[in-house]
Amino acid sequence: MNSQLRLYVIAACLCLTSNVSCQSSRVLLDTSYIKSDHMELLTEENIDFYSNGFIRSTTNIFKFNIGHPDKFYLPFYLLLGTTADVVSTDRFVNEEMAFDMLNSNGGLINAGYKLSVPLSEPEQYSQFFLMHQLSAKSITGILFESGEKKSFLSYMGNLGLMWQVKAWNPDDSNNKGQFWLLASASISKNPKEEIQNLFASTINPFFYAVHIESGITFSEGINIKCGYYRFINNQQVRGLDIGQFKLTGIYDL
Repeated sequence: MNSQLRLYVIAACLCLTSNVSCQSSRVLLDTSYIKSDHMELLTEENIDFYSNGFIRSTTNIFKFNIGHPDKFYLPFYLLLGTTADVVSTDRFVNEEMAFDMLNSNGGLINAGYKLSVPLSEPEQYSQFFLMHQLSAKSITGILFESGEKKSFLSYMGNLGLMWQVKAWNPDDSNNKGQFWLLASASISKNPKEEIQNLFASTINPFFYAVHIESGITFSEGINIKCGYYRFINNQQVRGLDIGQFKLTGIYDL
């Protein structure tokens, strides 16, 4: 517990003291980065701190759009990530694999699209969005008996409701941003044979989860988010029966 407490103190200090230069794309209701007519390379890095003692670093390799910029389009992305265990505990051998399956940004390689569709007309201070994401993630697990590593593709669909509201710094009228809150549910499809060999023969290869996330972003200074994530099925398997809290610092590259 003391190790996890120290971890979160360090995480909070890193996020709050970092001078993050946020692009205008993150200002309230401005989605111009999605409608860009060029590919974005190495746009940002996320540092995630989790309550189970994992730290995950994720880098957005590129973003590009397919479709009509003023009508229908899909914003695709590719990211690379790695996870480290910084708290020495007695873990289930595939707990890190379960963690990557639960995380919408999990996996060594994660590719797909993520899109927010307005559900209401822009008001002066707030707006609602429908968020949906489809992704494919490369996941690696370890066979318990032999210790052999097995890799497979996990496919995730995520659907949720997001609310955005204006935020600003009372000491600097030019330092504007947004606060957002997102509630979503996801389903992951995994190869039956591989997932049963890595977990248990009775496990359902379809994983269902709930996600609650929020964040705050300013044009100068703070760019952080937090969340809670939990599987709602396959609770009989160790590593899948507990929820995870997350604190994230986002850095422009």
